[in-house]
Amino acid sequence: NNNSDSNANNNIIDINGPTILFKNLNESLEKLIESLIKNDRENQIFIEDTLDRKIDTLLNNSKKLESYFVSLQNKYSEEKNKIQLKQELIKVKREIENKDRLIEKYKYKVKEWKSHFEPLYQSQNHILHSSAQGLSGVENQFSPVFTPMPSTPSILSNLSQPKPSPSLGFGSTIL
Repeated sequence: NNNSDSNANNNIIDINGPTILFKNLNESLEKLIESLIKNDRENQIFIEDTLDRKIDTLLNNSKKLESYFVSLQNKYSEEKNKIQLKQELIKVKREIENKDRLIEKYKYKVKEWKSHFEPLYQSQNHILHSSAQGLSGVENQFSPVFTPMPSTPSILSNLSQPKPSPSLGFGSTIL
């Protein structure tokens, strides 16, 4: 790959390159046309040799021009690929940042919801459990039954670890 890069660098011509190549190509064409016009019988052999050289020069100039455009195309293609890769990386980075912000936002929401609903649930559960004990002597098919607190999924549990509250103390509930 380094070898092809160095070859491409050797073929790269400065910004005036196309102008010079077109000029050389034009001069070769002019000389070829002049030689064709001078169609002199005495110099037929000389003209044929000259024509061959002019045609070879013309072909070489056109190959140089083609090589220049190919190297230019490769250069821009590589730059385009780099730009596309950078744009994709920026897009992925933004998506990650947005997801991180959502995680932060909902981490605090989960803590807030848990601190709000857990005491209510425990209070209701206590009331239901107390009334079930009070009715235990009476046969009642509709009597409330003790319902355990549902377990919080581990990710929510990790996100919503209780922190000591200065006003209520650790583990306090609002009743």
